[in-house]
Amino acid sequence: MSDLNALVERIEAGSGSDRTADGLIAARTLPARPDGWLPWVCNGGYVLTPTGEKPLPGHGQFVAAPPYTASIDAAVALVERVLPGRSAEILREALSALGKKHRWHINLQRPGQIDELPRLVVAATLRALSHADHERKE
Repeated sequence: MSDLNALVERIEAGSGSDRTADGLIAARTLPARPDGWLPWVCNGGYVLTPTGEKPLPGHGQFVAAPPYTASIDAAVALVERVLPGRSAEILREALSALGKKHRWHINLQRPGQIDELPRLVVAATLRALSHADHERKE
């Protein structure tokens, strides 16, 4: 869970697209694999390996991560995939965070504000996943 919290902090602290974070998000939210292979994150995506360690050159297939931190469409698709039916709640939380950041002067036509929204949606999604993981463990 701490890796998830560190990822949320990284996303909230940054700005614009972060392809490394996109790869980490994709790897963290992969569906469970029956073969037990784990993702090795690199260059905005991941490679599945038996151990989750760096593969030998030419081994494994690189999978590019969607641009979660740059695209509202990718961010909302992530919400629907990992938290089905909770997109309205997550969007509300992201818009609230945007409002607090800009002292409640939300204008998505202002330069920068609309660009911040995907990151805030992803952060809210990962925070909700972290909370769900914590509840499941208790």
